[in-house]
Amino acid sequence: MTTRPLFAFCVLATLLAAGCTGQRRAPIGIGAEPSRDITIFVDNLDFNDARIYISTGGGRTRLGSVSGKTRERFTREWRLPTIGFEVDLLGGGVYRTQELAVTAGEAFDLLIQAGYVRLIPRGR
Repeated sequence: MTTRPLFAFCVLATLLAAGCTGQRRAPIGIGAEPSRDITIFVDNLDFNDARIYISTGGGRTRLGSVSGKTRERFTREWRLPTIGFEVDLLGGGVYRTQELAVTAGEAFDLLIQAGYVRLIPRGR
């Protein structure tokens, strides 16, 4: 009967010791590096699938695809001061948004409807 409590004590001591040796992270805002990510919520209200690109001055980078009548969420690391989007509707046209100022941690809604695309900053 004495081996069972001893075994339980050893298992508990091992688990506690393992939990105490992990690396500790600084609380958010105290010594932690701020996130450089931005989030884009794309709401495709059109029937056509859309390819989404991020406009970067003279070039563009593919963000992803959104099927017709669906929503998608994209997260990207971002370091530039402005952002714009280009939407290529399959079987439709190509639409561009205006460029907006952006800071790390920000979120945007990209609304795709028949005939136009609208970029809306969240929380401004």
